[in-house]
Amino acid sequence: MKTTVTLFRLDLDVTFDESKTFEFTTSSGDIYGEAIVTEDGRLIAWEDAISAWVQLAPVASDVL
Repeated sequence: MKTTVTLFRLDLDVTFDESKTFEFTTSSGDIYGEAIVTEDGRLIAWEDAISAWVQLAPVASDVL
């Protein structure tokens, strides 16, 4: 299922396939239970603390 969300503090709409979520751990040890690569190649994740989608990397392939 395709979903479109607005990224927190970027006011940018991105689209992704919900069935392709995965757990992601950042290099600093932060764990995101729901991360996804968007159709335009960004790595985003759900941030529980602010109840919003945030961008972790503008180019997912740079960190995956």
